[in-house]
Amino acid sequence: MCGIWASINAPDAVAGLHAAAHRGPDGEGWARFDTPAGRLELGHRRLAIYDPSDESAQPMQTAEGRYTLIFNGALYNYRELRDALKANGHVFRTTGDTEVFLAAFAEWGTDCFAKIDGMFAAVFYDAQRQVLTIARDRFGEKPLFVAGSDGKSLAFASEAGQLMAGMKVPARTDTFTLDAFIGSGQVDNRYNSTSWKDISRCPAGLWYEVELKNGAVPDHKAVSGHKGTTFWEPDAESPMSEDDAASKLREAMDEAVSRQLVADVPVGTCLSGGLDSSIILGTVDRLRDANSDPFICVSAIFDEANDGGQSLSERPFVEAAIKGKNGELVEVHPGEEDVAARLDDILRTQGEPFPGTSICAQYFVFEAARKVGIKVMLDGQGADELFAGYAPMAGYAMADRLARLDPSFLKEFNALIAEPSDLTTGRLGRGIWRAVVSERFRRAMFRAIGRYPPKGGPVREAFLPEPFSPAPGQYRLETLIRNLVLRDSLPGLLRYEDRNAMAFAVETRLPFLSQAIGDLAFRIPGELKVKKGYTKYILRKAFEDRLPPEIAWRRKKLGFVTPQQKWMRGKVGIWVDRHLENAIEAFRPMLNDDWIAHERVRKAAGAAPGETAFRVACAGRWAELTGAVLD
Repeated sequence: MCGIWASINAPDAVAGLHAAAHRGPDGEGWARFDTPAGRLELGHRRLAIYDPSDESAQPMQTAEGRYTLIFNGALYNYRELRDALKANGHVFRTTGDTEVFLAAFAEWGTDCFAKIDGMFAAVFYDAQRQVLTIARDRFGEKPLFVAGSDGKSLAFASEAGQLMAGMKVPARTDTFTLDAFIGSGQVDNRYNSTSWKDISRCPAGLWYEVELKNGAVPDHKAVSGHKGTTFWEPDAESPMSEDDAASKLREAMDEAVSRQLVADVPVGTCLSGGLDSSIILGTVDRLRDANSDPFICVSAIFDEANDGGQSLSERPFVEAAIKGKNGELVEVHPGEEDVAARLDDILRTQGEPFPGTSICAQYFVFEAARKVGIKVMLDGQGADELFAGYAPMAGYAMADRLARLDPSFLKEFNALIAEPSDLTTGRLGRGIWRAVVSERFRRAMFRAIGRYPPKGGPVREAFLPEPFSPAPGQYRLETLIRNLVLRDSLPGLLRYEDRNAMAFAVETRLPFLSQAIGDLAFRIPGELKVKKGYTKYILRKAFEDRLPPEIAWRRKKLGFVTPQQKWMRGKVGIWVDRHLENAIEAFRPMLNDDWIAHERVRKAAGAAPGETAFRVACAGRWAELTGAVLD
């Protein structure tokens, strides 16, 4: 895990790399080349995880000097790849993954990307062909941004802020992205745009070539616009028995965790008390030597209740998860004063606005991990999307059963709504309706009665997502899972995680997004993911022997939540109202006048702000901190 910079004719490449100094406190390296297109500069800030010696520093070149590599990430199967490369005659002088990645590219070219179990944003330079090859891992765990200037310069970086510093990108906001964020809370959208008009994200699971030999520099929009070559796509569902799926999942999890525990620095884990993090801890405890040091588990715990009186404390489940295991619990208790005092810092860390305070809680978790000397943290990100963990996904699973005329439909329906449950008859019924009835038809119907597009929102032109439609040959749940994993949910969560962790130079590793589990998850049929009244059923079944029963078969899902409603009546709400008026003035051309009037009446009455006001204030404060102006 590191910070990288690659540029052609950048105004200030050094400033661009130094803007990511927090990502790599263990060293800095440069490689520079004169090319027909101009000055190529490759920079790297190092966070040493494998082989901390100087021999593994980047940029790294092959012995004859043809290939140069910078990358951010980790190759979990680097030892297996190294063995395969040794059999082909390669000789290694280091014990880390960088040299393996470089040799893999020299040996297999772009075919190497599909062989990797890991996370990466990588830039290779082939001095012989005078070509840059750019690649991101299959899920986009590691970020990569791109910006350019009129075909004269081009740069890639780990964070958008680096491009602001090194490419002198104008501080212009992207209206479409801000509209989607303020209107609905959407982040990291499917179009690879960012909150900055002139900065884009490089799509995941693709590689690109940038030719420099002809003296031309491509436009950055062409690079970010899905013009690369795909090296991975999700598998289709395939018939599989429950026992077979459970057995394969256990095997895949053991492989993923055993690989991700390998590091030359201390490794710990996030522990929420939920199913996913508890599966990881149960697997860690099973694989580690009983005589090893206690495994550090960091938990954010809120001993409070929400406005409905429901306890937000996951303490009983955290304690159950760690009980009897060789683990040591580190608790963090961020309160409203802590969050309000650090919101500006977290905004700077994220680099773009965010929709709620759960992002802040994660920030404090990684800060606590670093304070106790942990440099690598495991986390359960991705499991909800891959295994249908969100309650609304049950409606799509039931719609698939209905479409197949499954005789178990009513039995499964009643099991899902049986108390205790996150679902009611009405909520599940509406979920089935949304999945069965074409979204285009529903929009047309509601438009006919004046209820679409929705009115009263904060923006003049409400962001309208593309209508959901099952892909040809796919079940509804199968398509939904692909959408959530690849574009609509997981990308934003990965951005939050990367920025929060790297703010404290902590590498996060996600076993559920490993090559083995990720590929298997797409093949497992949807009826095994939502079954017998449970979401994520097959995960519960596969790992029930590694979990306390109160976690394995828990039906009420809290998620990673904070007492935001309460905080909005206190210090966090004060922060929102302090910045809301400036935000309204900054974004007035895109905001709804009725919403502005409503908020001013609400504020004058002393009522607490809501989620929408938080988003507007967050976006406005982000603009103040970064100097961004509405384009």
